[in-house]
Amino acid sequence: MREISLVVYFGLFQFARWLYEPVSTTITDSWTTMTSIFDTTHEVNYTRLIFYPLLLVTSVLWVLHRWQQKSRLYQLGQILPGPQTVPFFGNALLAFGKRPDQLVEIALSYADKYGSVVRGFLGSKLVVFLADADDVEVILNSQVHIDKSSEYRFFKPWLGEGLLISTGKKWRYHRKIIAPTFHINILKSFVDVFNQNSKNVVEKLQTEIGKTFDVHDHMSTATVDILLETAMGITRKTQDESGFDYAMAVMKMCNIIHQRHYKFWLRFDALFKITPFFKKQKQLLDIIHGLTNKVIKSKKQTYFENKAKGFIPPTLEELTRSSDNDILANDNKTVSDTVFKGYRDDLDINDENDIGEKKRLAFLDLMIESAQNGTNQLTDHEIKEEVDTIMFEGHDTTAAGSSFVLCLLGIYKDIQAKVYNELYEIFGSSDRPATFADTLQMKYLERVILESLRMYPPVPVIARKLNSDVKIATNNYVLPAGCTVVIATYKIHRSPKYYKDPDTFNPDNFLPENTSNRHYYSYIPFSAGPRSCVGRKYALLKLKILLSTILRNYECISDVPESEFKLLADIILKRSDGFRLQIKPRVRAPINVPYTMTSLVEEAQVPSYNTRLIFYPLLLLASSIWILYRWQQKSRFHSIAEKLPGPPAIPFVGNALLVLRKNPTQLVEFALKFAEQFGNVIRVWLGTNLLVFLTDPNDVEVILNSNVHIDKSTEYKFFKPWLGEGLLISTGDKWRSHRKMIAPTFHINILKSFVSVFNQNSKNVVEKMKGEMGKVFDVHDYMSGVTVDILLETAMGITRKTQDESGFDYAMAVMKMCDIIHQRQYKLWLRFDAFFNRTSFFNQQKKLLNTIHGLTTKVIKSKKEIYLENKSKGFIPPTLEELTKSTDDNVLANNDKSLSEDVFKGYRDDLDFNDENDIGEKKRLAFLDLMIESAQNGTNNISDEEIKEEVDTIMFEGHDTTAAGSSFVLCLLGVHKDIQTKVYDELYEIFGDSDRPATFADTLRMKYLERVILESLRMYPPVPIIARKLNRDVKIATNNYVLPAGCTVVIGTLKVHRNPQHYKNPNVFNPDNFLPENTSNRHYYSYIPFSAGPRSCVGRKYAILKLKILLSTVLRNYKVTSDVTEKEFQLQADIILKRTDGFRLQIEPRQRVPSTVA
Repeated sequence: MREISLVVYFGLFQFARWLYEPVSTTITDSWTTMTSIFDTTHEVNYTRLIFYPLLLVTSVLWVLHRWQQKSRLYQLGQILPGPQTVPFFGNALLAFGKRPDQLVEIALSYADKYGSVVRGFLGSKLVVFLADADDVEVILNSQVHIDKSSEYRFFKPWLGEGLLISTGKKWRYHRKIIAPTFHINILKSFVDVFNQNSKNVVEKLQTEIGKTFDVHDHMSTATVDILLETAMGITRKTQDESGFDYAMAVMKMCNIIHQRHYKFWLRFDALFKITPFFKKQKQLLDIIHGLTNKVIKSKKQTYFENKAKGFIPPTLEELTRSSDNDILANDNKTVSDTVFKGYRDDLDINDENDIGEKKRLAFLDLMIESAQNGTNQLTDHEIKEEVDTIMFEGHDTTAAGSSFVLCLLGIYKDIQAKVYNELYEIFGSSDRPATFADTLQMKYLERVILESLRMYPPVPVIARKLNSDVKIATNNYVLPAGCTVVIATYKIHRSPKYYKDPDTFNPDNFLPENTSNRHYYSYIPFSAGPRSCVGRKYALLKLKILLSTILRNYECISDVPESEFKLLADIILKRSDGFRLQIKPRVRAPINVPYTMTSLVEEAQVPSYNTRLIFYPLLLLASSIWILYRWQQKSRFHSIAEKLPGPPAIPFVGNALLVLRKNPTQLVEFALKFAEQFGNVIRVWLGTNLLVFLTDPNDVEVILNSNVHIDKSTEYKFFKPWLGEGLLISTGDKWRSHRKMIAPTFHINILKSFVSVFNQNSKNVVEKMKGEMGKVFDVHDYMSGVTVDILLETAMGITRKTQDESGFDYAMAVMKMCDIIHQRQYKLWLRFDAFFNRTSFFNQQKKLLNTIHGLTTKVIKSKKEIYLENKSKGFIPPTLEELTKSTDDNVLANNDKSLSEDVFKGYRDDLDFNDENDIGEKKRLAFLDLMIESAQNGTNNISDEEIKEEVDTIMFEGHDTTAAGSSFVLCLLGVHKDIQTKVYDELYEIFGDSDRPATFADTLRMKYLERVILESLRMYPPVPIIARKLNRDVKIATNNYVLPAGCTVVIGTLKVHRNPQHYKNPNVFNPDNFLPENTSNRHYYSYIPFSAGPRSCVGRKYAILKLKILLSTVLRNYKVTSDVTEKEFQLQADIILKRTDGFRLQIEPRQRVPSTVA
């Protein structure tokens, strides 16, 4: 009404001026002429006919004006600082006829003139602009002032009562429903979508190389494409090109709403409806609403069809489940988690619970599923409104935000260089897509994004309507109910009160030390409080992947300095001069960032001190160090070591600098290069610690076959808080006693009883992988998950769903503990307990160990109670001796032995009993049950604490090794299609086209598959090195070198396995390397994927059996394909050998026919 009255007042005013002045002058002149001809008695005063009506209208308007001046809203408004008003028009004429870019300049000049509170009247409508964080907090942090201003009604034909516009109970209810769909677990599942569309935009940008172009066009298109997939689950090519039409319609609708904001006359519905814009809007909304309704109908039908078949998709609650024990360490949190922590809202559930990805479902799928299972009561119409809202809110904001970042980096080459160096450190020269874990390492890029959003917030103002009076901090001003509060985000972000040099682009504004004490409401690019942007985390994750992909491929250049940016006042902050940019192909190599003049001046201004006070203590220290160094050189230890080949060492540092700042991938390349340079024996100094690397089987045998050199190296201490004195770490009599006790629990009779567990979990993973058909995905995620599931059942006798979800928590904790230990292996500073204990990793480790040890202890207690109850009832479970009993009559024929028995026969160890006594299965007991039974019946003397340590050890040793091993096999088969065909033909010969589970007898017939597994373990051994500490001098075969007591021997399994002396074409994947005729005369210690000798892996036979059943099940159901050749594998030096580029794979349903038919 106020806006309409403003137009009426303005129209009457102009009409009066037009009518009264020229018309009255004309009539008067005419009448004067006529009176000279006619008699004056006939005079008619036309001036009065016009004057009195105008006087009446003016009087009415004046009365209205005086009434307005007396109103409480006007009086409170006039107390606030602001420009002089004109009756009826207020301050509207100040903006009349101004272009959007001129409006920005006017707004900024008024903010400078009047301060952080500025009052303006649009007709009789009071608008108050706020630019101080304390005042802003009062509004945004309120649960009362949540109504949007009247301008948002322009969105209503499109978005209805969606989250952007709705208020009151409806808004609260919908917000509660929608916020969990942006949980980090859901967002992780979109990483592939972000990657694929980022790759698409990189390809489209190729045509722009060497030109000056507007990058916003490309960012806008990419953003709509991503939103179509993540919000609705469709692409531009979906639904007979309707996806393309929808994308175009969304962009055009945004443009119409933009027009209505800054073209004054289009704000009035009466005028808007007679323009071509209105007709165009109807056509666009038919397209948008038509497709949304069609997709909702289709997806509901699919949901009901799946439900009828018994397939129920995971609920939103399941997809977003987390626990207190799952919170990530600070090092794995994003910069923005810290920046936005002050206004912790409903987006900040403890949602950082794992790095893995759930099954991807679009927001639309999640809302439909949630509505159908009764979690919420959303109608189809309401779902449509919310999906349309997500499409609008996520489009132009991200497009503008990413465009500003690229233009700023094009100006500030030094900052762009730092961003690229960070990306190079993460990705190297590879072209692999980003993972969620990679985005957590993009600390500097995230600071750049946050700083760009500070200087150029996509939403430059936030408008709220006040429903009651509000007292703000500035001068205790009272803002009256009924006024519109406009929060000037742009101006707040440039306040010198909160930012040093606020108009300078400086990503270091978001270093932790600079954000820790800053007012939380001084940075609100996503708004804040109850109505903060629900898609904040979605937007930041999308921006990081999109921008990192572009910057890894192109260098950005801008000839337009920041001072010449022409900003456009609109719903979304843009540049009226366009986001002009140039690009050129990126040279993938680190960039040297030169010193700036400022840094040189700062260095020159470092104050000098009395040099003598420094010189003499330093001289004394240097002299002492030199004496120590000379003493070390004269020692027997050092003298023996220096006879070994190796790189020259630096005093005290040794060779440590050679690996400084190298990532895990570079370490593998570096180690292989040194092996080529120095041969089978390499001496390396890490400070004063001597490491000797061995790669010749003759030397390896001397170490591994010894009953003396069984102590693990000092690095294994990282496992002690978790595994205690378990089999992996313990030594001496304790190790011998426990080894003797545990080895029989891996007897083949026990393993046979696990076949059904292996089958069921293999079947489960096949079901889960269905969602990946047609996509490129990381198969290691699935292999890791299924391995933990199998271990939970076979080691502890529980499943992920056992014990009130504690099984699930345990599985997550095991995987995260492995990650922490991996971090300690290759991050040098984390190796020192004094440093590690002060990091967030230490606190996270304590929480994870509480989960792991808590469940193990609880299960041990429970199982002991069950054992004693059964015993009191007369039920005595079979002893370990009974379960493993064998007879000479039952020894299997050679044809029924597995291939690995021949391969490993040379170092026949305590796993090699005559344990192949039958094909049947005994009663299944988990390793934990066997150890408890063994302890209770007096077979061994082991405490509950020791049992816990051994079960935890089995969980660790059996997890990542099998996950990596199976992932390598699948990727290699995806590369070598001919070998995959042979594997499947063998499986078809065993199973035909049936879907029956494998039996133990079936696994004995999988000869070729087993050769494939063994060859994969040769080329990519999961444990790439084995480290032992020498307690006495050892003479090895190579040149009769002596290795001194006290040194650490590192056996390079990866290099041993690729020795051309023992393998023809050692770098070629060839399963025939394990044909009997090729293994019979080969050195037994030339193949040690499970180590060898007294400390060989106790779970060797368990692992091979599990791998055969797991891989055969996957390969009977899917054909695997890999576009990455073996040469492109990027290996990562870690406890476990993995690929930094991920185990990327594609699958398609298997046609169950032999290759001769296919």
